[in-house]
Amino acid sequence: MYVKPKYQTAMKTKLLPFFLSLLIFFANVNLIAQDYKNINPFLKSKIIANEIVKLQINNLEVANEKLPTPMSGIYSIGAGVGYNFASITDAMNALILNSAAGAVVFELTSDYDPETETYPIYIMSFTGSSETNTLTIRPASGADITIAKPTTDPYSSVVALIDASHIIIDGSNNGTDSRNLIIRNTGEANQTAPLALFTVTTPGTNITVKNCELKAFSQEFETAGFYTDQYSNVVIQNCVISSCQIGFMAESGENVSVIGNIFGSDNPDDYIRNGIGFNAVNNFTVSQNIIANISSDGTDAIQGISVAYGTGDILIKKNIIKNLIQFGTNVSRGIAMYEVNSGNVKIYNNEITGIVSDSYIDNYPTGIAISCPAIVSGLDISFNTIYLQPNDLYGAGNVSDNTIVSGISVNGGTGINFTNNIIFNNLGERNTSVYSTWGVAIVTDLTTSPFAEINNNVYFADGDFDFTALAMTNEGTKNLSTWQTWTNGDLNSFYENPLFISTSNVNLQACSPAIAKGESSVFVTDDISGYLRDETFPTIGVYEYEKIQASEVFTASSGKAETFLYWDKGNGCKEAVFMKIGNVLPEKPLPTDGITYAASLNFGEGNQIGTSGWYCIYNGEFPATALTVNADQAGEYTFMVCEYFGSEGNEVYFTETSTNNPASGNLVNVSDIKINAEIKLFPNPANGEFLIVIPNEIISNKIFVSIKDICGKTVYERNFAGNNEIKITDLKNLQGLFFVKIESGENKYISKLILN
Repeated sequence: MYVKPKYQTAMKTKLLPFFLSLLIFFANVNLIAQDYKNINPFLKSKIIANEIVKLQINNLEVANEKLPTPMSGIYSIGAGVGYNFASITDAMNALILNSAAGAVVFELTSDYDPETETYPIYIMSFTGSSETNTLTIRPASGADITIAKPTTDPYSSVVALIDASHIIIDGSNNGTDSRNLIIRNTGEANQTAPLALFTVTTPGTNITVKNCELKAFSQEFETAGFYTDQYSNVVIQNCVISSCQIGFMAESGENVSVIGNIFGSDNPDDYIRNGIGFNAVNNFTVSQNIIANISSDGTDAIQGISVAYGTGDILIKKNIIKNLIQFGTNVSRGIAMYEVNSGNVKIYNNEITGIVSDSYIDNYPTGIAISCPAIVSGLDISFNTIYLQPNDLYGAGNVSDNTIVSGISVNGGTGINFTNNIIFNNLGERNTSVYSTWGVAIVTDLTTSPFAEINNNVYFADGDFDFTALAMTNEGTKNLSTWQTWTNGDLNSFYENPLFISTSNVNLQACSPAIAKGESSVFVTDDISGYLRDETFPTIGVYEYEKIQASEVFTASSGKAETFLYWDKGNGCKEAVFMKIGNVLPEKPLPTDGITYAASLNFGEGNQIGTSGWYCIYNGEFPATALTVNADQAGEYTFMVCEYFGSEGNEVYFTETSTNNPASGNLVNVSDIKINAEIKLFPNPANGEFLIVIPNEIISNKIFVSIKDICGKTVYERNFAGNNEIKITDLKNLQGLFFVKIESGENKYISKLILN
């Protein structure tokens, strides 16, 4: 019996530590509302102001005597004689007093000693800063720098930018993307961070942090790897962030970019609890990040990317989010959006796998969770792959009856465009669970469809659940047909296994129903790896299938009007075979994508490729690897086998550059094979054994015999000494149509054999 989920369950609002203002959760399917304005930010302005009063300017007059006024160029930092400054603190103090006349670079040499610093290391606003007069802090050539300090006071960090603008922190020591700077907070304290951007009076702008490793003490403390408050034009790129409760957190501000970073670690000691968070940030991009091995056994939800209250242009693309496991008492989500009010949100080319919530009473793990009632248009979710793969260790739910596991959940918002996505819910319940679990692709408690456009998706729910369905709504479960009626869409979608390569690889197998079944998009022109999408028939999901296969042309002579053809199939799902009278090698007029060619085994009655004289004699599913063609006259013919994906009216034929098609080696080029030659099989049909009778004129010293079934599988092969008769006796357990190939010297022959 269907039991409606308790969608309206609410959780009371409470004050949370700094970044938890963003980590808003569903109660059941719903996200739990949190008023971010009433929640303590990471660092209050008053606290920062008090800390700045304590700032000690050491040896400032001595430093000032050594430097021109104002500053410009490269300044070395290291312990001992010969360096401009002993610490970043001294260098920053000098810059504040002297101002900047050009771009300034602080280089940390191999002799740099972090113990000389006054912590936190404050990077503050300075006179003369501009888009050209930037401050860059970086390791010197060949230097590997670690700044590790236990900041145990709440609301503190190892490196703090205060109202600062036009700052670049580049961790590479050679101008590439190498990571040679580690900033780590080793203190056991809450609400701290290795690196943070704070606002006291005026929010800073134009901050870039790249090529760094940022580590806090542990995910057990309320820490962030990188925190920014009200800043604009912030970029964090190619960093590794670990050992914290949230990797990146932005409060307010605008134009923030999080690009190409790694959040989390393969080392359990360095795990994080949440990946990337935005709270009331306008205009931001999250792209090409890896968010992996996020876990918690506590009471907080874990989420890969969390968004609340933002407006403007929001872009979440090409991220890999994997292995999010909440085995405590809350939920797990790949991407969660709450109360966003924007007319331009794009979520595409994201790979989301391994989402598990094990034992929460309101246990609803999901790949993407949307609760944005203010959005009435402009939310595009496209070309994502969400795979909740089996997990026997944790699985779904252990103390909650009617646990619902979904690929996507929607609880607010209309005008959503949901196209070209793959959702495969294969998670299954925990193997010790005694409660009912539901596995669905989509769940929503809305009374009407939230989708303005929904089409060209592949759904499947096939885990070890008690109940599975395409969707669950407040009306109950939906199969594809009833879902199409309810949404008035998804007419070109499928409820089929998408056929991933494996449980750990969501690339597609050759015969996936997602290949060449998508709808082209003006804003998604490539896939997650940068491979260009097919302009006409793109593949559904995060990876475009590389259609790098080719057709093959060969000739065969016949002494009869009935010509027998044989070939080994390639890796395509379907094939179109064309035939033209005469030896016209190497002519190869490829069929046109998107055109269906009607076939006939009576040569000349099928459709042509244009007016070329190439007639279609077969067009359909494998395992057709052999044909008997009726022609008007005996003679020589040329044949072309074209494998392809697609359906009627949506064929996508192979290109010229082949790696796994017949042309790469598994198609028999039969230009030298005599069809229906003088070789006889007796008896035929046979009952497990038969004779091959070979004329004297074609006998060689060694004869090779191979036998294949109609699927191209080799069932027999053996070498024989040259003789007129070869007896085959090893086929007693086989039945059906088979093809016998005999190779005698340079001659090759094919004959049909029926085994009873």
